[in-house]
Amino acid sequence: MKNRKSSNTLYFKIFIILFAILATSNLYALSYVSHGIKSSDNVNHASNLNSGQRNALKKAKSYLGFMAFSYSGLIKQLEYEGFTFEQSTYGADNCGANWNNQAAKKAKAYINSMSFSNSGLIKQLEYEGFTHAQSVYGAKNCSSNGKEQALKKALSYLNIMAFSSSGLIKQLEYDGFNNIQAMYGASNCGADWNEQASKKAKSYLDLMSFSYKSLVKQLEYDGFNSTQAQYGARANGY
Repeated sequence: MKNRKSSNTLYFKIFIILFAILATSNLYALSYVSHGIKSSDNVNHASNLNSGQRNALKKAKSYLGFMAFSYSGLIKQLEYEGFTFEQSTYGADNCGANWNNQAAKKAKAYINSMSFSNSGLIKQLEYEGFTHAQSVYGAKNCSSNGKEQALKKALSYLNIMAFSSSGLIKQLEYDGFNNIQAMYGASNCGADWNEQASKKAKSYLDLMSFSYKSLVKQLEYDGFNSTQAQYGARANGY
C-alpha cells in the first residue's frame, strides 16, 4: 500500500509539471497571435536582420579596402547600395575604421589628383562628411607641401586664363594659400608676363572694344606693370 501511494504521488507531480509546461507554451503562442505574429515569422525576421547586418559590414570593409570614407559617407554609400539605415550604421560602426586615418587617406587622394591649400583641403574633407577635427588631422598628415600645391594651382589657372603676377598671387591667396606659398607659386610657374598680358588683352578685345589707352589702363588694373600692359596692347594690333 505504501509503495502504491508513493507511486501515485510521483505520477501526480509529473502530471503537474507537464501541465505547467503546456500552459506556458500556450501563453507564449497566444502572445504572438495577439500581436498578429507567428513565432516562426519572428525567427525569420531576426534572421533576415542579422543577414542584412552581416552583408552591410562585409560591404563596408570591401569599400574601405580600396578607398577612403568618412563615417557618414560610408553610411550613405551603403544606403545607396540598398541597405537600410540601421544596417548601414551597423556596418560603419563595426568595420574597425580609424576615421582620422581615413581622413588622411582621403586628403592624400585629393592632393594626388588636384591642388589644395591647407584650408581648402580641410573644407573639402568636411564636405565629404569628416568632422572638423578629423579634417584637420587629415590635412596635417597627408604629406602635403603647401608651396608645391600653390605651384600646381598656379599652373592649372594659367592653363585656362591669363593672369598678371600680382593677380595670380591674389587668386592663390583667395584659395587659401598664405602669401609665401602664393608668391612661390607665381614665381615658379614659368609664366611670361608679357605673353600673359597679350592673352589678357585678347580676351578683353574678344568681348568688347577698347582704345589703346583704355586697354593699357585695364591691363594695369589687372596687375600688369606699364611695360607689360603696353606690350599686351601692341601685341593685339595697336
